[in-house]
Amino acid sequence: MFLTREQLMRVMERHVEATASAGATELVEVEAVDVAGGARGEAKTGASRRIAVLWNVTQTSIVERLEPDDLPCERIYCPLGVLEPREEGLVIVALAPGVSAVELQSRVSPTLKITPLVQEMVLD
Repeated sequence: MFLTREQLMRVMERHVEATASAGATELVEVEAVDVAGGARGEAKTGASRRIAVLWNVTQTSIVERLEPDDLPCERIYCPLGVLEPREEGLVIVALAPGVSAVELQSRVSPTLKITPLVQEMVLD
């Protein structure tokens, strides 16, 4: 099941609230991300942390490399799950209910990693 906009926004808001002590966070709607966590989008604030919101997951929305001056993001939320850029690449850390890592991987070109502790996204 893909998450609706409303469901995905609630999941992101919970993450921001839970990590508020780490500094101001900005949610940035983006067109594309790369495996290093770079995003094609526009920051509107000077927040110390950025979380990317990728509404459409396609072969061209998650790529190996974007331009070097793209916006760095610490997490990427999409209707299928949550990705985190790490040294080993882009890692799936949570999946939407009913979505498998195989299904998410089938929609993108770069190979995604999966953490052994992958969780299902919790919905209200």
